[in-house]
Order: sequence, then C-alpha cells, then structure tokens
Amino acid sequence: MEKEELIPLIWQNNLERVNQYLKSQSPKEALPKDKYGCTALYWAIKTSSPEITRLLIEFGSSPLELNQDGNSAWSILLEKRSDELFQLCKSSLPKETFFPREKSGKNFLQKVLESNESDWFLDLLPLANYESLINLDDEGRTILHLACSLGEKDIIEQILNVAPDLLHRVASEKISPLHTLCEHDQVAICKSINQKFPDLDWNLRDNSGNTCLHYACENDATQVIEFLISKKVDCTLLNEEGDSAFVLASREKYHHSYKLIKTYLIQEILASQETNPPKSESWIVFGKGQNLFRPEDLAQLKIL
Repeated sequence: MEKEELIPLIWQNNLERVNQYLKSQSPKEALPKDKYGCTALYWAIKTSSPEITRLLIEFGSSPLELNQDGNSAWSILLEKRSDELFQLCKSSLPKETFFPREKSGKNFLQKVLESNESDWFLDLLPLANYESLINLDDEGRTILHLACSLGEKDIIEQILNVAPDLLHRVASEKISPLHTLCEHDQVAICKSINQKFPDLDWNLRDNSGNTCLHYACENDATQVIEFLISKKVDCTLLNEEGDSAFVLASREKYHHSYKLIKTYLIQEILASQETNPPKSESWIVFGKGQNLFRPEDLAQLKIL
C-alpha cells in the first residue's frame, strides 16, 4: 500500500484499512501530508472520526504540526467543538508543551480562550510551558491580556497561579493587563487581583502616558473609577497629549465618570489647602492649559 493512499482512506473513514496502513509503518517513519501540508491527524479531526484520530494519536501523530497556512489540527478541533476529539488530542501532550504561534499570531491556548472554551483552556493550562503563556499575538497581547478583556475571573486566577509575573508583562504600546481590566470595567477582578497583589502600581502608564484611570474614564468604566479612587490614584497625571483622566471624561461627555472624578478632585483640593504651603494651584489648571473646573465651580469652593 502506497503512503499517499492514507489521507484518502481517512476521507473515506475506512478504519480497517487505516489500521492496516499504520501497522505496516515504522513508528519513526513520518506519515504523509497532503499538498497543503495538512497531516493525517488534521484530516481525521476534520472528518470527525474519533476512531481514526485515536489510531493516529497512538501511532505518535502530533496535533501541533502546522500546515502551510500556519494552522494545526487544533484549529480544526475548534470548528468541531468535540470534547471526545479534544480529549484524544490532549492525551498526546506531555507536560511543558510548547504551543506554536498559528495564523493571526495566536497559539492554540489563545484561540481556545477567545472561542470561550473555558473548560478546554483549564485542561490545557497545566500542560503549557512558560513560552506558550507569554506569546504575543498580532495585537501584542499575552494570554492574560486576552483573559482580562473577556473578564474571565477564574481563568485569570489560574493563569496567575501558574505564572504570576504575567501581571507585569506589557503588550505592545506598554499596555498592562491592569490597563485592560480598567478599560473593560472589570472591577471585581481588579479588587481580587489587588487583594492578592497589594503592591501593584495602579498609576502605571502605557507608551502614550495613559494610566489606569485614563483607560477607565475614556471607556466610562464607572465601577473601576470608584475602585481607583479608593486606591488614591493620582488623577492629575497627564498623558502624552497633555490630558488628565478628568479631561477625557469631560470630553467624552460621560457624566457619571465626570462627576466621580470631579467629586474626588474637590476632596483632594480641599485637603491640599490644609497643607503648608498649599498645593491647590497644582490641582486647578492642567491639561493643555484647560481649567480643571469651571470658574463657577472654583468660586463655589472659594478657590477663586
């Protein structure tokens, strides 16, 4: 039997002849691929054949091999959403498995999480090596950035149990997982992470000078704004455009966010007046020369 017959046999779902073929081959001998570089295992999964998939896994086939388009058998698995096929493929993976970047720059872990297959992700996480966890996709995000954007609290906790330093890994433009959480108003996760890592810097900046508060205000993330206020973040910090978080909330006409920051600033201004020397001036005007408050606001506070 010629090697090139194997994949057509899989298309035909001919379990008996596939079994005969594999028995005639040496385990060290590579199985044939189609002209696009797709493996026999790729086609077994694509044709939804758990029996043939099991034979190929037992023979030593790997679901991690990439075809010419940069996709592996795992990608087809996401199309099929078959728990049985997933468990078969998972059984072939050793600990410290490296999941290669596939098309779009994501590896299979990132694709699984993006596809909301949380159970699959949690099954694979203990098998992944560190390099797989820090992979940056084409948008410059790690697996933790993606989990933060999706608000997957349990998954975030599991990732941080395995690799806590990912919390300090920034994506392109120096965007931190904390920035991502604040952008998406994930206040429960912010509080949970802050409790576990109490020394986090919630004033950290990205390449554009934006802080967590900038991200929250620009996206009307009111619950996160309240959390950040409770952390006494510095709301006078300016980004590279010369804007404070307060200015962003005002410009976007997010009235609740604007009111929260304004109230916080008023409290800070009043508190700063009691210092010696007073620091009120640093609170009044900033951000492209714009007034922090309207003249009537300042007059009411007896600052003008």
